Amino acid sequence: MKRHRSSYDLALYDAAEVGDVKLLHALVGSGADVNMMTRLYETPLLVAIRENRTEMAAQLLTHGASPEHPLCSGPFALNAAIRFGREDIVEMLTANPQVDVNAMLQNRCDTRLDVTQVLESCRVPPIIGMYSYVAEPPLIVAAAGTRTSARIVELLIHAGARPDLQSSRGDTALQLACCFGFKGTAAALVRAGANVNGAPHRTSPLVYAINCGAEDIVELLLNAGVDVTTPGDLLYIAIGRNHVRIAKALAMAGARGDEEHERNVDPSVYMRRTLFPIIARPQFAFIRGVHARLGADSPIQLLAGFAHILNFIISRSLPCWAIPKEVALPELA
Repeated sequence: MKRHRSSYDLALYDAAEVGDVKLLHALVGSGADVNMMTRLYETPLLVAIRENRTEMAAQLLTHGASPEHPLCSGPFALNAAIRFGREDIVEMLTANPQVDVNAMLQNRCDTRLDVTQVLESCRVPPIIGMYSYVAEPPLIVAAAGTRTSARIVELLIHAGARPDLQSSRGDTALQLACCFGFKGTAAALVRAGANVNGAPHRTSPLVYAINCGAEDIVELLLNAGVDVTTPGDLLYIAIGRNHVRIAKALAMAGARGDEEHERNVDPSVYMRRTLFPIIARPQFAFIRGVHARLGADSPIQLLAGFAHILNFIISRSLPCWAIPKEVALPELA
């Protein structure tokens, strides 16, 4: 039989919000349920996490509060703490034997709500980027979170999170950190032994770092021994984005842009190599904006095939036809 909320249950949320531990003990002694939800699907533990009440969160766990959510299995409270940037609470939850730091969030039983709706209703901060990694394992959430610190990543790794664990889309945490330009997160993952070349058949961390112009992350990856020969158009990507200093660093690390690589570059990256150097100019800012919103799976990718054919014909006599003369590859050697 479903238990109705009592006045003690409702008072417990107020205690969690203000961090009144003495009131918590009194309410629990009077029969308050530490796992009861509000109509916004919040539990007292989530309220304590949101308000950064570390001692309250610890006491709630001691009194039997679940680190999971009544509607979702998996490390719900840990993911919320990561997205709020609560380092001390993350440390507490990673030490909890009930928390699996490599698990994903999943709905319990049959509910009309999904994990995303529950998190939004609980006012958990969103994750930036084109895709929402709300239900992913904690390390993936940390890599894509704007409030994540290097310490949070280190705590997760220490608790057993796998550095090369992939998201449901196939990206590793390092790939996401480089995609969003989070140097601290990327550095912590590299120190933990994450593969600097990323998951196979996915955009490499180095390409992500080049695309967002993160010179410090590019330097970090180069020092860690990242492969600069795959894909073979790294110099073209850097120059196309007008990141000349990154292109110079790549050239010094051994990246090549000669005619042999000109012939062997995968056609799927021809759009980046041939169109980006052109649309990187100021007068094509509108096109860049449209492409950024449409994303990698957009219809604009159809242009890659035409660019491949056109470049194959023209590049035989003019290998660097799309690269401005003032930053042509020979000058970077």
